Amino acid sequence: MTLLYIILTIVILLIILVLIIPLKVKVDISIKNTKNTTEEDLNTKNKIEIYILKFIKIKTIDVKQKDKIGENEYNQNIKLKEEKNVLSDISKTASNFINYEKRNSLLISKDEIIKLKESMTFEEFFLIFGFNLKDPIINAYVISILNSIINIYISKNVDKFTLENTAYKTYISNKIIDLRFYSIINFKLVNTIIIILKIIIKLRKVVNKNGKTTSN
Repeated sequence: MTLLYIILTIVILLIILVLIIPLKVKVDISIKNTKNTTEEDLNTKNKIEIYILKFIKIKTIDVKQKDKIGENEYNQNIKLKEEKNVLSDISKTASNFINYEKRNSLLISKDEIIKLKESMTFEEFFLIFGFNLKDPIINAYVISILNSIINIYISKNVDKFTLENTAYKTYISNKIIDLRFYSIINFKLVNTIIIILKIIIKLRKVVNKNGKTTSN
């Protein structure tokens, strides 16, 4: 019985530690449009890593990358991929997302989003975002709006950021999209575990274009 009590005590302590110590999520994402994309860009490994107890990695999510292709085919694809097609893809993606949300219940409610926001802190936050919409006036407006949004968010949530490890840059790029984002985000698991479990359960079923269900 003594051994059983010891094991039970250890399990309870571990559960308490997991709930008290924040869930750590590392996000390392780089997005570039195909025009002027280099072979080095194609080999960039995008990933999201999830840790419990700050150092025990429990999950790595690799963001699918474009496969390395032959030089001739690569050059042909770059010529065929015009800027208008990139913008069209973005528009279609947004449209599909909106239509999906109309057909299905939201992944999480507004109240749950607020709870997640309140429970998160940024251990590190680095954002470099370049874009080029081919119109100087539109570019100027967009970059001003982006800077204002980021500044307002950081200033209103300054207690959630480690300022010496926080930096961002927006600029006019020679590409339509050139995004580099790296962040370490901590979540108070004790306040968000129910929400996280609900998200995992809902993500188990994904509806594709044919109406079939697949595991995610």
